[in-house]
Amino acid sequence: MNPKIMKVVAYITRTVPGNPESIQLLVNVHTDLPEAGIQVPAGTIEAGETAEVAVIREVYEETGLNEATIIAKITEYDYFYEPRKEIHQRNVFLLSLNEKPKDEWETTEVTPSGHIIKLRHYWIDINSEIELAVGQGDFIHVIESLVNNE
Repeated sequence: MNPKIMKVVAYITRTVPGNPESIQLLVNVHTDLPEAGIQVPAGTIEAGETAEVAVIREVYEETGLNEATIIAKITEYDYFYEPRKEIHQRNVFLLSLNEKPKDEWETTEVTPSGHIIKLRHYWIDINSEIELAVGQGDFIHVIESLVNNE
C-alpha cells in the first residue's frame, strides 16, 4: 500500500465589513481549470515541515497573503483522493489575517514541477450553499463556533 500523503487545508475567515455577525471564507477557483471546482488554499506538507509551517507557506504561495495566523487546528483525518487513488492525511486549520486583502484578486503559483496555476480568490458566506471540491468543505460547520470563541 502507498504511504499517506501529508496535506494541509486552510479555512481563512473574515467578518463582513459593517456586519460583524457574518463570517466569510476565502475560496478560490482555477481560472484555467474551472472544472476543479471551488476550493480553499491547500497543499502538500514538504519534507521536514510541520503541518503548521506548511499551512502558512501554502497560504502565502497560493494567495500572496503573508500575514496569516493560525487560530486552531480543526482536525486531522484520512481522505481518499479518488482521481489518483491516494490516501491523504489532511490537517485542517482555521486561520485569520492580520492584513486586509481585497474582496477579489488573482495570483499565479508555480508548482515544484514547473506547472503554472492561475487562481482567482474571493470570499463567500460560510452559510452559503456552495459546495467545495474534493471534500474540502467537510468541516466548515465548526468555523462559526471557533471564530466566536476566538
